[in-house]
Amino acid sequence: MGSVNNYITFASNYGNQIERWNGVDISIGRRLERGFVVNGGISTGKTVASNCAVLAHVPESFSTQTAFAQNVTVTTQPVTTPYCRQDSGFVTQVKAFGSYTLPKIDLQTSANIQALPGTLLAANYLATNSVVAPSLGRPLSGGAANVTVNLVPPGAMYGDRLVQVDLRFAKRLRFGAPEATFTVDLYNVLNANPVLSVNANYAAWLQPLTVLQGRFARLGVRFDF
Repeated sequence: MGSVNNYITFASNYGNQIERWNGVDISIGRRLERGFVVNGGISTGKTVASNCAVLAHVPESFSTQTAFAQNVTVTTQPVTTPYCRQDSGFVTQVKAFGSYTLPKIDLQTSANIQALPGTLLAANYLATNSVVAPSLGRPLSGGAANVTVNLVPPGAMYGDRLVQVDLRFAKRLRFGAPEATFTVDLYNVLNANPVLSVNANYAAWLQPLTVLQGRFARLGVRFDF
């Protein structure tokens, strides 16, 4: 068995390694007349990461690479593929929340809206040694039987965008000193059905794994003494 002697130094000794995010975040919050409250925001931007200069000098220094986007992190192997420079493209998310109490019936109402980017997609192809060796000119290192290759450049493809609207209604009843609050929560009011995750293996590529749960309601009650 061979020995390993790791040498740790600055990446800048071999070239520039960057990770930059360029974008805009905007948020607002306002309390209006008669108890109306609204909060919301939008965030849009893109991430660019590159370690090509370093890999050109020491390709063996990395065994994995990671693609970043807003709320998304996907690791792909190996970094010796052409994906040493990754651009997520502009990814935008929007969130808003509002609440209001109907004064005549003392009914609290609120709504939550969110629009989030879809899942960052990959297509992982399991290349066997017999497939790789002719073009590589040698067997895979370390006696590996196969290697996983992502056929989709990171940041090039995204899944379904998630748009979800949730509502809540709450009614407070007083029985002298004790109080009871009855709530009705409605989730996914629009009954949206985006695919949240898919199979990233090339053999069963884009086969849905999880889908946003359909519209449903939840009833609740809280007693305060």
